[in-house]
Amino acid sequence: IVMSVMNGFRSNLTERLIGVNSHLNIYSFNEKINLDEINTLKINLDTKSYDKLFPSIEIQGLVINNQISKGVIIRGYEDLSSNHYLYDQIITKKLNSINFNQIIIGDALAKELNLKIGDRLKLAIPKTDKTLLGDIPRFKTLTVNGIFDFGMYEYDAGLVFISLELAQRLLLFENNHFNRLEFYLENPISVEKFKNQVDLNITNKNLNLYSLSWVERNSSLMNALKVEKNVMF
Repeated sequence: IVMSVMNGFRSNLTERLIGVNSHLNIYSFNEKINLDEINTLKINLDTKSYDKLFPSIEIQGLVINNQISKGVIIRGYEDLSSNHYLYDQIITKKLNSINFNQIIIGDALAKELNLKIGDRLKLAIPKTDKTLLGDIPRFKTLTVNGIFDFGMYEYDAGLVFISLELAQRLLLFENNHFNRLEFYLENPISVEKFKNQVDLNITNKNLNLYSLSWVERNSSLMNALKVEKNVMF
């Protein structure tokens, strides 16, 4: 009974982790990934070996409302249709995309900053613009257009979503430039096998990229669960 409970807990926690984070992330040593590199990377990959691929932008930033500020991770996406992991987690009206001046936040963050649909907040990123008054951070005032609930406080309080176009503008990226590729597999447990294929492709094509799987990103937690399972046994 104890082992069954532990296995169920591990499975549930793994599903939640995988639900928010892609199974395999691709990053660039130059901080930019262009469309040509994406197409080159996909050439020898079997389309059946992965389910979905999302080019995206991820940056750290600050949300500000009524002098209250909170550090968050900002993710920019172009498409939020039903095959996107965020679509089913939005507890307000379902959205297929994010407009340029809008933002989607978690329910925990909404409670902390006392925000609801239609309210406005300021978003700041750690990039500066040079002006006559010196370097000032880049700010953007956005309207809350959706609230999501992943069931994990860490994500519901520290993750926000904006449009890909806005994320590119904030980082001064050209169109068709991203800083992350997200691969989603049919079977996340076999991510290491797929990662080896991707790494081989990166080496053979001399791409300035590197990969990071969900297991590597959560290695300390997965190791802790493994030790706890052994102790319980």
